[in-house]
Amino acid sequence: LSDTELSRLAELGRAVEGFYREPRDVEWALLGGTFLLLQARPITTGSAAERDAVRADVIADVRRLADPGGTVWVRYNLSEVLPEPTPMTWAVVSRLLAADGGFGAMNRDLGAAPDPALGSLSAFDLIAGRPMCNLARMPRMQFARAPFEYPFAALKADPRKALDPKPVLAPWRAGLLRLKPTVFADLAWQTLAEKLKPALGEAGAHAAVGELALGAKPPVDADFADGVRRFAAGELDRDRFLRLFGHRCRNEMELSQPRWSEDPAAVARLAVKAGGPRPVGFEGVDAWPEIKQRGKLSDADRPDVDRLRTYLGLREAAKHTLLLGYAVVRRALVELDRRFALNGGVFFLVPAELDRLLAGDDLSATISGRRKRRQLELS
Repeated sequence: LSDTELSRLAELGRAVEGFYREPRDVEWALLGGTFLLLQARPITTGSAAERDAVRADVIADVRRLADPGGTVWVRYNLSEVLPEPTPMTWAVVSRLLAADGGFGAMNRDLGAAPDPALGSLSAFDLIAGRPMCNLARMPRMQFARAPFEYPFAALKADPRKALDPKPVLAPWRAGLLRLKPTVFADLAWQTLAEKLKPALGEAGAHAAVGELALGAKPPVDADFADGVRRFAAGELDRDRFLRLFGHRCRNEMELSQPRWSEDPAAVARLAVKAGGPRPVGFEGVDAWPEIKQRGKLSDADRPDVDRLRTYLGLREAAKHTLLLGYAVVRRALVELDRRFALNGGVFFLVPAELDRLLAGDDLSATISGRRKRRQLELS
């Protein structure tokens, strides 16, 4: 749909809501440039009053989570790999990302010093059921007074810039020389993009860095993309593929998502899809010579490409290993779900409630309430 058509469709939706005095599920068609209204059904996940109550709660959460100096939340980074987490997944991920959790420990190991005032908070908040990066808090995950900040006024003036937010240096703050170890892959990506912008423009520069990144190679036992390719080509048999990559899957940061080892049909579909036509340049052709010429780079810039590929490979290997632990957590949760006949409800609990479940408490009302709340928030 064009922007004009989207605008007209939004007007139709507002007219339906105005007529019924509450939001509706709408079915529509576009025929010969004319929008046709086919159905307008009541939303069964909650009444208008319930939706208004949830909206008010979300607004209150936003105000509570905001930094006194201002905050911008963006759909960025984690949002791409974990778009709509269940309560159990969010509880586990929140602990991992917390300043006093795994992510904070990693930053301290790399020479940073996360703001101790953050405690169990991270750089991400769950806003209306979706993880959003809190740009006021992101720098504090590295230093209490980090040597960089995000230009909130510019982002609020042009929200499109928040699709790929860029920090600005604040060199008057301490820690500038210790910044780089905490942002390896992103820094390497941005360094190359900045060098390519004069010749290729912003969009062209990021596309070119994406091509260069195709040369990133994690260790062979952690190279999921190559493993899928080898499986589709018959170079890996099914058992070997599942031993190496059975703990992976689509939407794999979500604990309620079945792993490849649990879903034979999905593995079969994966092989068929991976066996289709390959993109030009996929078979190991190095994009560097062509981009070097087109982007007006020199041999002195090649180490930046090598660093980018090294860090991206290591990042993929780390994710692969993290997901081995994820699979163990999921296995335990699935077993609890089966024993207590929860029909997937275990993923709407949080870890602290599992003791109550094992003790025999009836948590069906809790699960039902959270299912409905999540549907309302996501709507």
